[in-house]
Amino acid sequence: MATINMIGKLRKLKENGYEEQEFSGGLIRKKVRCQIICGDNVQWLEATALVWKDEKKNKIYTFKAVENGKDEKMEVQWNSRFDESIVNSVAGYKKWVIDTDTFAHRKELEDGGLDDELEKSRKKRKEFLHAADFIDYLVKILDNEKSKDMVFRVTGSIDFSYSENKNAYYRTFTPQKITRVPDDTKQICEGSMKVYFTENAVDETMTDETGDIVFNGYVQNYFSNIKGNAFVPMSFTINKDAEMAEGFKMIFEDVEDEKVMEVGVGVNLINGSQQVSITEDMLTDKQRKMIALKMTTLEKIAEELGGSVRGDRVTKTELKDLMRGYSGGAVETAKSGHQHHFCHRL
Repeated sequence: MATINMIGKLRKLKENGYEEQEFSGGLIRKKVRCQIICGDNVQWLEATALVWKDEKKNKIYTFKAVENGKDEKMEVQWNSRFDESIVNSVAGYKKWVIDTDTFAHRKELEDGGLDDELEKSRKKRKEFLHAADFIDYLVKILDNEKSKDMVFRVTGSIDFSYSENKNAYYRTFTPQKITRVPDDTKQICEGSMKVYFTENAVDETMTDETGDIVFNGYVQNYFSNIKGNAFVPMSFTINKDAEMAEGFKMIFEDVEDEKVMEVGVGVNLINGSQQVSITEDMLTDKQRKMIALKMTTLEKIAEELGGSVRGDRVTKTELKDLMRGYSGGAVETAKSGHQHHFCHRL
């Protein structure tokens, strides 16, 4: 599964942030969309849930956490989904979480013996067994003016959908856990995923022009319409001068005939105008003339202008590092020898 790890501030959308649609038979779809601003990046989060209008039809199928053993399947009745003992028994990865206080603040209260304040802090952490309740509470958080200045860590999944009419794939960042972190926490916009690739995955045709090497591969995604996994084509980039550029080239070029390889990667999810260092070609004619006359230097002008400027708006998925378990690079998959089937799974 492809995952996200973002740290930033949440922003409510002015229009169509929350939608509720009822289908024939009484099935209701709830959907909330919002922005997360992570430094120079702006991304959109989207969570969707289906529930029956007749609550008697609703049931939750989840997993019970088993210490030192395999988690067990568990069914929770709808009217018992907020029962504290039941919520605590469910495996953490099957819960949706929103926490509007930080772990650090909670630890200070605990160490200081401030039991009343600690209890109030603990109540700010909400755990849900169904995405519909998570969505309802997230809408409240987005509507609360106090939350605008809070910095949150958002973890969840990267999900894909496919439109036959447009012959296009769409990517969605789906939050599952939203927890507050200290305001000075470094804001990031990252993800991780397993990438599958075949021969000729490296594309340097535009490298001289853009400065980026492109890597073409596929990520696996579950599609409900076919009730199974399929592969989504996806491109990744890295600047040719980046420290890991040659290493990633080596990995993606190390493919023998008919083999399908797999590598786990960490990525930067970029969408926004990035800060770029000031270079002489960005200066005015007068500034360049002053440099030529030894009246000033590029370094002094750059310092005067703040050291950097905003570049063009960029949207890309940038290779960052290797996931744990792939220190030796890519590994061969069982799909080797079936490239045609693999590349056209959808």
